[in-house]
Amino acid sequence: MVAHNVPIARTGWYEYWASEIGADTSNGDRVVKVYRSPEEVFAPAAMASFEGKPVTDDHPPSVVTPENAHLYAKGAVQNVRRGSGENSDLLLADLVIYDEQLIQEIRAGKREVSAGYECDYVDNGDGTYSQRNIVGNHVAVVYAGRAGDRVRILDQKPDVDDETTEASRKYGIAPKSDGHRSPPKGYPEDREKYGDPVNYKYPIDREHIEPAVQYFNRAGQREDGEYTPEEWSIIGKRIASAANRLLSEGYEYKDGKIITPNDKKEAQDRMSTKLKLPARKRSRVTDFLAAMGLKHFAQDAEPEDIMEAVDAMAEEKAEDPAATNDEDTPEDVKAIEELKSQFEQRFAALEEMLKQALAKDENTEEKSAEELIDDAIAQMEDPEDTPPREDENEESHTIDPEMIQDGNPDEGPVAPKEDRPQNGFATLDTAYKIAALRAIKPIIAAIPDPAERKRAADAAIKAIKGKPKTNTYAQIERARKRAAQDAAQKQAPSFAVDPNLGREWAKKYNPHYKNRAQ
Repeated sequence: MVAHNVPIARTGWYEYWASEIGADTSNGDRVVKVYRSPEEVFAPAAMASFEGKPVTDDHPPSVVTPENAHLYAKGAVQNVRRGSGENSDLLLADLVIYDEQLIQEIRAGKREVSAGYECDYVDNGDGTYSQRNIVGNHVAVVYAGRAGDRVRILDQKPDVDDETTEASRKYGIAPKSDGHRSPPKGYPEDREKYGDPVNYKYPIDREHIEPAVQYFNRAGQREDGEYTPEEWSIIGKRIASAANRLLSEGYEYKDGKIITPNDKKEAQDRMSTKLKLPARKRSRVTDFLAAMGLKHFAQDAEPEDIMEAVDAMAEEKAEDPAATNDEDTPEDVKAIEELKSQFEQRFAALEEMLKQALAKDENTEEKSAEELIDDAIAQMEDPEDTPPREDENEESHTIDPEMIQDGNPDEGPVAPKEDRPQNGFATLDTAYKIAALRAIKPIIAAIPDPAERKRAADAAIKAIKGKPKTNTYAQIERARKRAAQDAAQKQAPSFAVDPNLGREWAKKYNPHYKNRAQ
């Protein structure tokens, strides 16, 4: 709501209690007169201080500050200026109101305004005071302001009397520019016999209730009448209540319109037509199932098939309700009951299986990618928790350097380079594998998609922790054994070596031998 040309202050004399302005109260509180001069009210600094200040609903308990403005601000003051002509003693502004409740209160008659400000009070020496250095803080919309009824938000039509204002407060509907201030000629005199009792519109006596319903439901009526949604709801409910009392039950206000009994009947007819099913030959499914044997069908069929069969039977009975009474034989009734019993048993078993499966799924929590990596690290740090590999229990051996030859690789246990495993991770020491997993964990954790994150973790664990298809050290050991066996067969020693030969050679050819022995 934008209220133009609103007087927010005036010059002249005001009455205050001495305690309000900090005057002497040693002899008791008293009324003092305070003068607000044009020089102070229209000072450029004073007028500028009100520009953009908040509009409040009544005066707040304290001055408005940036810390509490969100609690009290219901609008803003703009275009502050001095009035002209007969309004030259007034400080005017345009008030922009944002708050729905305050808008409703203004429309209902809360129109006077009161400026909230700070100033200095100067003793005039004759028991009166003057205001100096005015600084605006807010502008409050009130029912009765100190500046009087000249400082108010003016009605669009100035002829709103006290009776209309009182009715507006009572019914919650504001006086409208096209409203009536008295009952129109030929219409009820009592306000209670109108849907809009404030503006004497939408008469709801017995003679006019039906036209009131039709007129209310015309498109654009709310907008043309300048009614708010809340006001429109009040009027609609009053009209619907009168129609239920004077015409018949079934009138209801809903979504901006009055729903009549005819509207409800037409809606029911449309629904009935929409749900009407084409006629079908009765008992086709029932007869078929009875002929083939219900027990055999119930035992062999899937639960979904049983459900569809029962639904079809129920549909056939619903389409021809006389069939059960006039044509169904006791055998038919018994067959239907037997099929229903079989279905209920199978359905109960299926329901129990589903409950168990759901309970199992709820108790099984899938591990995250980070937890999988932590588990892999824990297993490598504590091998006792890790199942042993096939070759893990083989005896440890030290390879004789003499078996590793620089010549033909076939003569030694070391496999050719091209035959060696190419997976670098598979041959790393456990400490390096653990370090690699820890290093890659935050990278995988940063992947946003949980499914992609888990796949990445599985791949990393498999690549780093997994072993090659063939054990390298087992290959070396097997090759060493084969080479030793071949050498033993080819080279049988033909003479014995003196175990003291080395010592004798050292005495003979090493001059330092004796000294070292000493």
